[in-house]
Amino acid sequence: MSKNINYHPKISGSSRIVHRDGKVVRIKRSGIKRIARNDLYVNSLSSSWRRLIFAIILFYITINSIFAGLYLLEEGGIENARAGSFQDAFFFSVQTLATIGYGKMAPITTFTNILVTIEALMGLSGLAVATGVIFSKISRPSTRILFGNFALISSYKNTNCFVFRLGNLRTSQIADPMIKAVFICDELSHDGSVRRAFHDLKLLRNNVPLLMPSWTLRHVIEKDSPLFEMKKEDLEKKNIEIIVSLVGFDETLSQTVHTHHSYVASEIKFGGNFVDIISWDKQGHTNVDYKRFHDVVV
Repeated sequence: MSKNINYHPKISGSSRIVHRDGKVVRIKRSGIKRIARNDLYVNSLSSSWRRLIFAIILFYITINSIFAGLYLLEEGGIENARAGSFQDAFFFSVQTLATIGYGKMAPITTFTNILVTIEALMGLSGLAVATGVIFSKISRPSTRILFGNFALISSYKNTNCFVFRLGNLRTSQIADPMIKAVFICDELSHDGSVRRAFHDLKLLRNNVPLLMPSWTLRHVIEKDSPLFEMKKEDLEKKNIEIIVSLVGFDETLSQTVHTHHSYVASEIKFGGNFVDIISWDKQGHTNVDYKRFHDVVV
């Protein structure tokens, strides 16, 4: 069946559901109203720190520039400000928006006082919103889970297995972690069209009491496995992606944390085993060499 699927090498890997290194999955959406996309709070939390800080700075400069222009509409409305000086009006707006009030410049007309009242209210509201977004972004529970750069299809106890490795980089314990793996590929439907099919991969063990510094997980490739008798070229033709997700309870944060990772055909190696990175010294202390976490030996 896989031979009849039109495979497009240019889109392989770029159409993956889960990107690495925290990259945002770009999806073009159509058929929905624009207002449905403008979820400011969620977009602010999901954006990078660089974009969020840039947006705050841009908004801050823009709103002060607008009010500076409004203050210049009435000449002599700001005491001790130079006539027609955009610079003085801008910095007076900064002092008003932040409710600083140094006392050197002050509103002296009704029009200017009205603008100051409006701007002060906007400043208080904007500060509350920015503080809430930044606090929510900082306080979001997160994990520091390291996944291997490659997954393997190799022999384990005389049986082929899909193997991947992950590790907990934090000293805090993650209790009762649950791992799930899903196999996604292109399949022909009854009407001859190509669709993305999802298959669960049953792991030998998907739960432990505490997440270890290094944990190797295996899926046995039996007849009922979607990976059964698949070769490297079969994985590429079917544009496969295997998504791995982890959910657990962080004892330090006292919150449920989760993370996910994915492997496409080019990130799956046939044969070999992961290098053993755990050792013990004479005092019985456990040593983990993360420098070799991604290494594979044949």
